[in-house]
Amino acid sequence: MNKSAIITRNDRYTRRVEQLLSAMELFSEANLNQKPADGGWSAIQTIHHLLLTEELSMAYIRKKLSFQPALSAAGPGAVWRGFLLWAYLSTPFKFKAPKNVGDENLPAYASWLTPASAGKMPAPPGLIF
Repeated sequence: MNKSAIITRNDRYTRRVEQLLSAMELFSEANLNQKPADGGWSAIQTIHHLLLTEELSMAYIRKKLSFQPALSAAGPGAVWRGFLLWAYLSTPFKFKAPKNVGDENLPAYASWLTPASAGKMPAPPGLIF
């Protein structure tokens, strides 16, 4: 994948995140915090999970790049690992979230209106935990 394709995908991802946050503004705080009948995460807990995952992923990337690694071209092994990851994530099965982004790090209740300092990480504009 070349630099232009990466930038295009990143822009598309950014637009989707903005659309998600805009869509969330249409719902009441109570609706966003309501857990499904099966006991899963509420909508706002799911968003918080995604934010934690993204933050930890970026920290990992920054750490790896801080060593000034020599990056080599991806080969067939990388393509195969990418396919396996895609297949794994595309299954209908639920998987337990890793500890750092799991239940113990999700707010029991979150608000668009409470101070950002109540959460464990900075919130994007308009989203406050």
